[in-house]
Parts: sequence; C-alpha cells; structure tokens
Amino acid sequence: MLNGNDNNNKKKLFLEQSDDAWQFAFELVASSKRIVLSTHENSDCDGLGSESALFQVLKKLGKEVVILNPTKVYEDFYVIPYMNLAMAFDDSIEKSLEILQNTDLFILLDTNHLSRTKNMKPHLIDYFRSKSMSALCIDHHLDPEDFADVMVCDSRMASTGELVFSFIKYLEKRYLVQLLDKDIADGENRIAYIVITQDMLKATSASIFETERLFEYLIGIRTVLVALLFVQINDIEFKLSLRSKGDIPVNFIAKDYGGGGHKNAAGCKTSLPFQTFLSEVLASVTSLIN
Repeated sequence: MLNGNDNNNKKKLFLEQSDDAWQFAFELVASSKRIVLSTHENSDCDGLGSESALFQVLKKLGKEVVILNPTKVYEDFYVIPYMNLAMAFDDSIEKSLEILQNTDLFILLDTNHLSRTKNMKPHLIDYFRSKSMSALCIDHHLDPEDFADVMVCDSRMASTGELVFSFIKYLEKRYLVQLLDKDIADGENRIAYIVITQDMLKATSASIFETERLFEYLIGIRTVLVALLFVQINDIEFKLSLRSKGDIPVNFIAKDYGGGGHKNAAGCKTSLPFQTFLSEVLASVTSLIN
C-alpha cells in the first residue's frame, strides 16, 4: 500500500513491501555512489544484522559504504560481520560531519523516527531539506514518521532483517535484468545467458561459486527454456554451466566439450576462443529446443 502523492518528486511511504516499493528503493541505490547505513540508538541484533547484510551487498555493487550509528556498537556485537567497522556519530568530531556531508544516500534501518538517531537528527534534517542527500528507511514498526524519500515500513514483518532480505533479493533481480537486456539469445526469449569475466569477478570481489545463484533468476524467467552461464576461469579458459526445463537434455551439449551432468543440469570447460564457443553452444541449444 502506498500512502501519499505518487508524483515522482514526492516522498513515498509504503506500509507493505512490494515490488513497487523496492523499485523506488532500488532507484535510490542505483543513483548513489556514497552510502551511509545507520540504525537506532543503543542498537540491537536486528538493526546491526540488517546493516551487516546491506553493507556486504552494496560493497559488491561497487558502492562506497560507511556504517555510522548514533551510539557505539559494543564489542559483544562484533560477532556480526563488519560491526567492528561501525562508527559512532559525534558532531564534535570533524570526521563524523565530513561523512554525512559527502553522502549521497542515507539508509536508516530498524527505526522510522529520526529522534532515534540522537545527535544526527538536526544534521540529517538539514541535508534532507537541502536535497543534498537522499534518504531511504526500511523498518517494521508502527506509526512511521514521513521524513525519507522512500520509506518501506511493513509492521506485518517480525523483523527489519526480513525486509532487508527481500530488498537484497530484489536488488539481485534488478541488476540481473540489466545484464539480460542484451543477453537474450533468441527472438522468443527461450534462451538466456550471462557472461562473467575475471574483471567482473574482481570488481565485485565475487567468487565463481557465487555466480551459480544467478541460475535462480535465469531459469525462473517464464519464457526461458535453457539458461547458460559462461564464467571466465583464466586468460584462456571458460566454464559453462547449463540448466534446462522439461525434456531438453543439455548434458548432450556438455559432453561435446568433455563435460557432463544430468539432463537438466550440466557443465563443461573449454579453451576455445570465446566467441567461437558461444556461437557453437547457442546453435546447439537452438537445435535442441527446435
């Protein structure tokens, strides 16, 4: 549910999470380079865990991310990844003010009232009013205060962490769609593929293992019958993973290149020139489908 004016220049308050809500949140993230994550004073595991999860994802998307909380994170919480990097805001310290001054997007988690940010509040209000900083709020409490550009405040959820998980899944889907815009291999959208290079892996600090998750979205597209994932292993070698629906035996294609697997899930490696390999595989898949 969306409350308020739907004009693009107006704040958007969503009292239930939805793809529409996450799309507005995605647009804020996509248009921002420097992002600050924060939560309420005397933070707990929900707020800190939400920060930790978003910190990891946003860093992999190439964002400059700082965790800046209104109060100190105690060492007992350092078991949560990256909480040892969290800073406590102090407006008497130039570094704290400098971080806010250079921020494109402020994401507030597990509270929907600026008063819970203590001494940060007057500075945030100034930046929001001057439009020098955008704001996103993700929370599960009642009676939200309407202060951010986009607020997703779903009180049906037991935790903010649940909402952050949903947002991360949406981010993955949206960034994948951008890749797929140019990687649908036939006019009927029956074959989808992604090419992951070593440069891409290095830029996102991702492992080859993590790329396998992309298949969830590729093969989940309604019209797609075969999904292909090409991953560059080194300067001369590519790994190909194949997934299919129904009676399409992609293991036959893998066997042609010394690989194997199951009818609907197979893989292989090759040292062939990549464009040659890509053309051959797409032709073989098209033949199987037809």
